Formats: sequence, structure tokens, C-alpha cells
Amino acid sequence: MAKARVAPFKPVTIPGLELQAATISAKVSRVLETEMGYKDMSHHFWTDSKVVLGYIKNDMKRLKMFVANRVQRIREVSQPAQWKYVPTTDNPADHATRGLTADEIAKSNWLTGPKFLWETEASPQTADIDLEIPADDVEVKPTVVHIVQRMKFTSFTERMSRFSSYLKAVTAVAVIVECSILLPKGNHFSTLVASHYHDRIGHQGRGMTINEIRNHGYWIVGCRSTVSSLIQNCVTCKKLRGRRVSQKMANLPEDRTEPSPPFTHCGLDCFGPFMIKEGRKELKRYGLIFTCLASRAVHIEVLDDMSTDSFINALRCLIAIRGNVLMIRCDQGTNFVGASHEMKENLNKLYIDSIARKLLSQNCEFLFNTPSSSHMGGVWERQIRTIRSVLDGILIQNGTQLNTSALRTFLYETMAIINSRPLTVDDLEDSNEPLPLSPNNILTMKSGIVTPPPPGDFVEGRYICEKEVAQSPISG
Repeated sequence: MAKARVAPFKPVTIPGLELQAATISAKVSRVLETEMGYKDMSHHFWTDSKVVLGYIKNDMKRLKMFVANRVQRIREVSQPAQWKYVPTTDNPADHATRGLTADEIAKSNWLTGPKFLWETEASPQTADIDLEIPADDVEVKPTVVHIVQRMKFTSFTERMSRFSSYLKAVTAVAVIVECSILLPKGNHFSTLVASHYHDRIGHQGRGMTINEIRNHGYWIVGCRSTVSSLIQNCVTCKKLRGRRVSQKMANLPEDRTEPSPPFTHCGLDCFGPFMIKEGRKELKRYGLIFTCLASRAVHIEVLDDMSTDSFINALRCLIAIRGNVLMIRCDQGTNFVGASHEMKENLNKLYIDSIARKLLSQNCEFLFNTPSSSHMGGVWERQIRTIRSVLDGILIQNGTQLNTSALRTFLYETMAIINSRPLTVDDLEDSNEPLPLSPNNILTMKSGIVTPPPPGDFVEGRYICEKEVAQSPISG
């Protein structure tokens, strides 16, 4: 009886294929035992692979899953001593894999079997064959060596330093005699004892903790300082009785504290949009606020859009009205960043002589906030809220139907109202004190009181005074 198999498509090593053939041989022997009644007879198996014999007789090295499963099946049918070695030249099983012609089959031992089966000694000697599996065999699992290092401690207190709690230390030591064990100051075990009894009394104060420690027979040298340090670093005590932490404000920048003319150092931002109507078209307009960092005055301009050109025009209007600006603080809006780049490029073209260098040094400088850090612009962000509040009150009185001219007028009136606010309210209710200082006192050298607008209404973007209304034919 003979049986052969084709090698699988999945790559398998040559020793793995040889082992698969040995597995088939073991299965065939089981079939012969059942069908021919050879259960009481001894069986012998031959293979020309020394590696396979090494796998079957191996008891020390760990094999990979493919090899280990097949070795287990072979050992279920046979014993390792039943497997013996046959030279390749005497193995007729090779004829099935190599292929022979009819004449070669007639001359081979395919039909008769190997010669040693007909001799008195039925098997070649395998005692002198080396069946040791090589260390670099791919079917052998790598050996992992774990090195366990035992730590040596010179004293009991050093051993106790390895524990994080009193109960763990007690479990490891097993027995601790609670009869005045004198504990040194600053020792780790002393801290564990103090922490344990501090937890037992519900995280109470120093006196109750010391009393609980002494009641259980412990005496810690310098117990007061040990317990005080423990309570100071106790997270639970900080949650229960810790002081509330207040936000610490950083120092103001120099441009907020140094005296300077109005709008020499300012911050800016855009707000809106506002819907206006020009004829039958509805358009968007935006507001641009400049806040003086020294006087806290505001200046408002109207933007047609959020482009760089529109912002530069508004900045030119500010400079024409309020004077030169040396430094601007703002966020990293695309229109602000674009304006900064454009101004630098144009000024670099003038960087020729000392006069141009001096002009360049005095030019407006942009300082941008960190991205997504609106809190850094609180000086002007707060004024935007004030603008919206004042503008809402003006629009209630004059209607919400706006055009560009009406929006600009309302924003200027809003600017005048905001600049008339007092800069301090300390002496606001004291009749003996002078009037408080307002930004308008600095900008116009006039009183901060804003006169009301002339009588009349804004109707469809056109201002109509009371005299014109009285003379109209409809009013008569």
C-alpha cells in the first residue's frame, strides 16, 4: 500500500513536508491495523529525514504549532523508538515524488522494497546518527530567558520603603507587635503608620491624628512634624479644607502702563455683520474698532467687506484723524495679517538711506495674538460688547432700516457715547470731587457729555428735520 500527496500552495519548509509524510505514514498504519487485524503486531517506521526523527524524539525544545500538532498525532499512533532512519538511496518512497519510467520502475525496489527488509537485521542502525535539532531551526520557538533579580536589603526600614501603604507592609511582614515600637523621624514606615491612622479618623487635624497613633502603641520621634507634613500633602484634606485658589493676573504689557498720546498703541478687531439696504440690494457691512491701550478711548470705522484693502483704508482714516499709530495688537485675521505683509513689502522698497530707515523704524508694527486665544484681546473684546449695547439703544429710537451713511452715523454717535464714559468710579458720588476723567476729555479737551442729535427722523435712509415736516402739505 502506498500513498502520496501534492505539496500545498502555502509555503512550507522541506522538514515540514517530510513531517507531513511521516504523519500520513502513521495514519496508514492505523488503517492497516483496523482492516487487517495487525493490532498485536509490532510496527516499524522509516524516514530518510534526520530532522523529522529529531522532531519525533524531541522532549526538550518547544516546536511551532504546525510541527507540534503533527508530532502529537504521530505519537498517538506510535512510539519514538519505532521510528528509524533509512538512507535516501534505499528509500522507495522517493520514487513517487521524483517520477520513474516503466523500465526504471522494473529495475528499482518499488515492488520489492529495500534490501535490508529481506536481511536478518531488519533495520539500519540509528544509534550513531545525530538527531539533535539545530538551534537556528525555523520550526523551533525562540527561548525566552527571564532573569529574576532578588533585591537585598540591609535593614528592616529599607525593606519597608518598598511599600505604599501600612496594610500592605503588615501583610508582607505578617506580624507587627503593637507595643511601643519606637519609630525614627523621617522614616518611610513612620509615614505609612501616620497615613494609616489619619485615614481611620476621617482626615481630621494634627492633634487627633497624633492621639490616634499613640493610642495604638506607636511612638514616632518628631511625630508633630511628620503628621503636619502628611496633612499638608494630603489630597483629601486639600479637597475638604483647602484654600480656594484665585486666578493670578499677569503683569500688563508696557504699552498699557506707559504714558503716550492717544492711539499711539491700540488694539483692534472686527465685529458685525450689519445688514444694510442700497436701493433694492441687501448688503453686509462690518464694524472695525480701535481701542487706545493708554486712554481706553475707542474709534469705530465702517468696512465694506473683510478684505485687506478695506482694512487698510480704515487704518488710513484712523491715522488721518487720530495721528500716527506705532503698534497694533490684534488676532490673526486674514485681513490683518495680509495688511501687515503688504505694508512691510512696500516699506522695504524704501529701505535705501538713513532717512528711509528712520521712517521704517517709526512705522506701525503689528503684534498678533496666539491663535485661538481670544482672551488675550480682552481690552477691545469688552468694548465690542459695549458698542453693541449702545447701538441697540440707538436703533430702537431711530429704526433698523439702514444704509451705509446711516450705519456710519450711528457708529460715530456710539463712539462718542462710549468715549464719554468715566475712566474711574471711585469719586463718582462725591459732590466735592471734580468730574471724573473720560476719554473725550483727552481726545477733544471738552466735556464728556454728548449732546443729543438734532430733532428729526431717519426715514428710508434720508434725514428729515422737524421744520421740513411742519412745512410739508401732508402735515397741514
